[in-house]
Amino acid sequence: MNNIDEMSVFELSRWYALVEAVNVISDECIERGKNFNKIKLPPLVLERYVESTSDIFAKKIIAEFADSKTEIQRTLLPNITHEGVFA
Repeated sequence: MNNIDEMSVFELSRWYALVEAVNVISDECIERGKNFNKIKLPPLVLERYVESTSDIFAKKIIAEFADSKTEIQRTLLPNITHEGVFA
């Protein structure tokens, strides 16, 4: 899979959760003055974080898709004539 557009909501939500986990760890390192590259974090901890937050990200992705679809409809539909051609 080479394209984010080809990913399922499940896959996207897990990637978002992983990125969020890394961002949280990075923020904590900055706040505590620690070197991010020297942190030893067991993979199971990251996996648990991803498992516990991916549903939240899936809901956000679905809502964002619905919002963008609504915006597209609001923008395009008034400009389409009954023949299906842009006015």
